[in-house]
Amino acid sequence: MNESQRSEGEFYEYLWKKGLQAYKNMDFEIDTNLMDKSQDKRLGITLIIRNGFPSNDAFKQFYILLRHIDPYQHYYENTELHITVLNIVEMSKDFQLSHYPIDKYISILQEIFYNLKSFPINYCGVCGSPGAVIIQGYDRENRLNMLRDKIRIAFRDSGLPNSIDVRYKAIASHLTLMRFRTQPFDIGKLWSLIVENRNVDFGASTISNIELVCADWYMSREKIDVLAKFTLQSN
Repeated sequence: MNESQRSEGEFYEYLWKKGLQAYKNMDFEIDTNLMDKSQDKRLGITLIIRNGFPSNDAFKQFYILLRHIDPYQHYYENTELHITVLNIVEMSKDFQLSHYPIDKYISILQEIFYNLKSFPINYCGVCGSPGAVIIQGYDRENRLNMLRDKIRIAFRDSGLPNSIDVRYKAIASHLTLMRFRTQPFDIGKLWSLIVENRNVDFGASTISNIELVCADWYMSREKIDVLAKFTLQSN
């Protein structure tokens, strides 16, 4: 089964198995760009969600403990936490915003988002992958993936330059909390924390808006430029 055929649950299980092997073999995916993000010149255009995230005590406590156990990794600030809807133009060090028809992108997206209803995401469980720690999001109504497919078709039919699905096909609604920029400080404690929270219910939230942004790979606060914001209608 390839990545595009997996359900969210199957995708998280796949990541979990990869993460388990990484922790057993101490074979982590270290992102050396995170040692000095100012030197990472890659930028791109992405549709993201930056609202409707878990805010209950279980989530807050997990995030605090995670940072306490391994303070040497890269942690996303609250404004950087996001769900990737689609990468419209993949990140590249040669990227120049002026080379892309942003007004036409926005026009296509406005048609798609017109009258689109807000939708819930359930956050349940933690997954430790070889390169990150994520909160598992579940789109029980499959609204996000239906939206992704509409956007894929619209951009395909438009003939406008894009690189949607070139690197991977987005199918999940997870939140990345931490990425490895160096070897874990205490692998045992980190893995134990992940296992303890493997099936914790972090609550549900409603997605009420989606943003088109120019940003780096990490949605860094100092590098993100909001090109358009699409508000979803309340149900």
